[in-house]
Amino acid sequence: MVKFVLTGVTGQLGSKVFRHLLDLVPASDIAVMVRNTSKIPPEITSSNVEIREGDFSKPELLDIAFKDAERLLLVSVPSIEHEFRVKHHVIAIDAAKRANVKHVYYTSLMFGTDTQGHLIDSVAHVMQAHLDTEAYLKKSGLTYTILREGLYSESYSLYTGFFNHVNDHEVCVPGDGPIAWVCIDDLGEGTAKLMAKGGYEQETLLLTGSTSITISGV
Repeated sequence: MVKFVLTGVTGQLGSKVFRHLLDLVPASDIAVMVRNTSKIPPEITSSNVEIREGDFSKPELLDIAFKDAERLLLVSVPSIEHEFRVKHHVIAIDAAKRANVKHVYYTSLMFGTDTQGHLIDSVAHVMQAHLDTEAYLKKSGLTYTILREGLYSESYSLYTGFFNHVNDHEVCVPGDGPIAWVCIDDLGEGTAKLMAKGGYEQETLLLTGSTSITISGV
């Protein structure tokens, strides 16, 4: 049995989880799922981990990709289109169940969480697919850990009108509330450590920065 199967390893978050997990467990314990086996980054091909072909739109491939996985990292589909995202997450969760995956780690978003960490409803469009996926995962019968992530610090330009520090001299923002930014590498390290350690079954964890800062503070 392969202990860890990772999805999304060619993306920003998944690649960081992969790199940090390699520092914590033997490469022989890891399998990675990629959609295009002809375009695999050298850091993966040189690592001696098992490479499995998979696609969230092809259940028959996921059945093979997830086979014998003890712990599965399900990185959310990078799309803001609600139905598309939920459809593919459901396909992946169903495949994990058929493959008898022991524990699913799902990367969600920290919208819909108050300052004390209590889960509440969110009106943000981007959060709705996560909420639907979380609900489906909870009812699936699988052991899971939901990882609600804070806003990537690398994405700050989205909230400053794509400010260009070379040519622009004024930042215009619709609001300036404090945000607990978190860098992607920290999320990758934290997720890898959680997966390597195990535990936190049927829990929702918040992964974000320890300090809140406003855009003007940045």
